[in-house]
Amino acid sequence: GTELLREALETMERRLHRLESSVKEEREQIRLLGKQEVGLEAWRETMPTSPRSSLKRSNSNLTDKGGTARREGTSDFALKVADASPVSGGSEGEVARPSASEKYDFEESIWDAAIFAGHPCIGRGASCHVVMLLVLNLLVQSIFVAITATVLARPTFSEEDLAGLMTWRINVGQSVKYYDKLTFTSLSERICLQSPDYPIEMSSGISGTLGMITSYYPALTDENMSYANLLFGGPTLTLLAMMCWCLTTMAEFQSVWRLFEAVACLPTSRHTQVLKSGEEDFVIASMSVSRKAFFMFVLLCRFAIVTVLWYSGCIYLVNYSIDAGDLILNAVALEVILNVDQAFFNLAPTMVKNLIKHTEPLPAPKRTPQIAGLDWKTMTFTIVFFSSLIFMAVVEILPLLARIETAYDNLCDGNTNFTYGMDPNYLVWMSDTNPWNTSLKEVAKYPHLKTIREAIYPQTVPKWKMQGVTVAADMALRKMGRGVDAIAVVETYDVAESTEAVQRLTGTTCGEPFDFPGGVKRYTIEALAAQGLPNVTRCEDILPFCVSHLNLARLACPVTCGCDNPTSNLALSQSMDGCPSACASTAWHQSTLQELPCTEKSAAQMRQDPVWKAYASQISARIYRVMDRHKSLLPELCAAGGGDCEEMFLALGCGIVPYYKETVLKMVGQMYDPCEGNFMGEALMTRPLSILCPITCRCPGAGLSAEALQARSCPGKCLNESASR
Repeated sequence: GTELLREALETMERRLHRLESSVKEEREQIRLLGKQEVGLEAWRETMPTSPRSSLKRSNSNLTDKGGTARREGTSDFALKVADASPVSGGSEGEVARPSASEKYDFEESIWDAAIFAGHPCIGRGASCHVVMLLVLNLLVQSIFVAITATVLARPTFSEEDLAGLMTWRINVGQSVKYYDKLTFTSLSERICLQSPDYPIEMSSGISGTLGMITSYYPALTDENMSYANLLFGGPTLTLLAMMCWCLTTMAEFQSVWRLFEAVACLPTSRHTQVLKSGEEDFVIASMSVSRKAFFMFVLLCRFAIVTVLWYSGCIYLVNYSIDAGDLILNAVALEVILNVDQAFFNLAPTMVKNLIKHTEPLPAPKRTPQIAGLDWKTMTFTIVFFSSLIFMAVVEILPLLARIETAYDNLCDGNTNFTYGMDPNYLVWMSDTNPWNTSLKEVAKYPHLKTIREAIYPQTVPKWKMQGVTVAADMALRKMGRGVDAIAVVETYDVAESTEAVQRLTGTTCGEPFDFPGGVKRYTIEALAAQGLPNVTRCEDILPFCVSHLNLARLACPVTCGCDNPTSNLALSQSMDGCPSACASTAWHQSTLQELPCTEKSAAQMRQDPVWKAYASQISARIYRVMDRHKSLLPELCAAGGGDCEEMFLALGCGIVPYYKETVLKMVGQMYDPCEGNFMGEALMTRPLSILCPITCRCPGAGLSAEALQARSCPGKCLNESASR
């Protein structure tokens, strides 16, 4: 019996020991549940109120402790939920305000999913998968951020770009190689005009750049533009795009801050407590120190990426492109980079997705300080938003506008209506693109465009009968039996070379190309009709235009115009004026010159002389054209005529010779001799004045040989007098 009693006592002691152990475990469980209940009650304060007075929840306590099995139904507890507060207070005029505290709703993002990495509730496999996706997301977003910050954020119109635009203008834009004879414009001029009337055959990239500049910053080309039009310009669109981007990143910053605040405010325990709330919902009641440290590091990485992406994204929006369409697409592209974490979340395990979806929001129990209902976080983020916007506008947009203005100036500022060429000695030869200020309307009247159109559509060429044979009245000149190379040469001709080439084409030296079966006749007829002289059928009809600026009249009918007649009223008798050089050496020219007397008229007589009046009109008109860029010198040059060059010729008569020599010598330090027809070198050569002013030009008694006097076009009688002396 004693032995049986001893065995019973030992059994009771073992049971009592197990009971004590069970009680200790229950007490520890109650202690932990008490802490969880405190955290949950604080979390419930920020949740929307419910008409229900209480809500019973069955709980399962899941811990991080390795090897601990999931315990279901260990204990039950009821969470009391306060009844909904009334909107109006109990006393009159008292209003209940909603809480200023925030809660964090978990987002479908791999950043948020990282909070459960390594927890037993999702298992080791899912944890490894989430960590892998987190690392990939961090890597992809970091690469995107690095590319945006280093490559895409490169300033538009950098110093190298601006220097390149000026180099293009010097080497290409103003070069005579790209001068357009049809519109009298340099390539720079055509590009800057941005008009369909001025076609651009090359440098489409430069033209596109200029088009974007003027579209983005229209005030550069229209100083009188209204503020309403400026409102819809590129800078405003850039500012709006940057504002949208700042708002997008600001939402991301707020999300990071709310999550940081919520995690920081969670109760700290040895192990992270994830409790089941209801049938499908879960709640994070507490978090271990190690998990908090890990997730804070994740938030720090997220914050760093968003910060760098915000700054580099603003620079990217401002600088990458000034095209309106690109600005909108670039803003969308930046948002895609920002949302890569959501794309990676789609690859997360289904258990993690459901956990994120059904985990209740994290509370932020501390109340936010307010000023008249405005909490400090809202004020802080608003101030940061507008400050960042102003900062980027000052640091990026204003310098961009300055660079755009410099780019426009490098392309179009200053003088564009000139062209230049460079000889083997690197001497720069320059000319105005349109020295006679010919308008496009005047150019359009000229038949050269019609000639080219007829070449495109040969069926439009009219038919003429010449010597009983019907032929096509083609206006184009053709070198029979010659190829493209022969035509390419004519692009290098000046007026004098063109004059001589037409004579060679007709097989004469001082003939009338108008009468030659070819393109000159109809071309001349069309051109003169455009100038107001219709119904031209023969050279005699061209006489009114022989003394005009129209070289074509003299080129078509040099004999009729008097190129070979020293006594005609034609002063502009050089090859550069349309008169063949051979006309000055024809037998008719020489015989007529031999018969001229060695006398000259007085100034009063010459004022009434129709030939001298024609000379005065032609030469003074040419002086005005040549001196167009130096008009300020005309009053001094033509002082004898009161600043009127034509009146100077009429007033001085042959006295123009010594007066002009002395005046020009005084002004430019160089001697020009009107007796030889030399008024301004190649710029203005005329028929020698020695024909009309032989005495003033010292044809008799000059001590010159007969050949020299003949070269100066001195009258033949003067040669006889010199010989007799």
